[in-house]
Amino acid sequence: MMPTRSLYRRILPGLLLPALLGACSPSDSQTTVSEPGVTAPAEPMADHSGHTTDAVASTGVLPLEAGTATVTAVPPSMKETAAYVTLTNPTDSDIVLVSAASPAAGHVMLMRTETTAADGASSSGMVETPSLTVPAGGELVLASGGDHLMLMDLTGPLEEGQTVDLTVVADDGRTLDLSAEVRRP
Repeated sequence: MMPTRSLYRRILPGLLLPALLGACSPSDSQTTVSEPGVTAPAEPMADHSGHTTDAVASTGVLPLEAGTATVTAVPPSMKETAAYVTLTNPTDSDIVLVSAASPAAGHVMLMRTETTAADGASSSGMVETPSLTVPAGGELVLASGGDHLMLMDLTGPLEEGQTVDLTVVADDGRTLDLSAEVRRP
């Protein structure tokens, strides 16, 4: 008999991932489990943001180059702060970031700063976004007053000079680990 953990690793991704991404159709109800060590080709599907992804996420490191990453120092009573970094994409394909994480925060949100104009005046505000794109051959600047990462529900006080680990995740499952220094604004 196959150990339960091994069985779950083989079956659950095929059953749960499409359901979690909302991409199931009646024809998706049949699941094929291959023999150990045999990899079946993944079927493309659309994720919650409309981007096409593989049914089985890729693994590996994103080919992005990162500038100096920073996190804004905040008083110990504050439970959220922002992280900034410039990510450069040397490849010929866009890289779509869909999430981020840090052990210093309960959760991390991808944020976009939008400017709206009404009655001759403009105002800026932050909105959570499902993705941020690092364009092919270009860069994504995450900076104060622009797109950034929000670290929410901080797990403890952040002290100036401290290093905070961050991980950004692309729509294909590849990741990039960053070390961000806590700095005063």
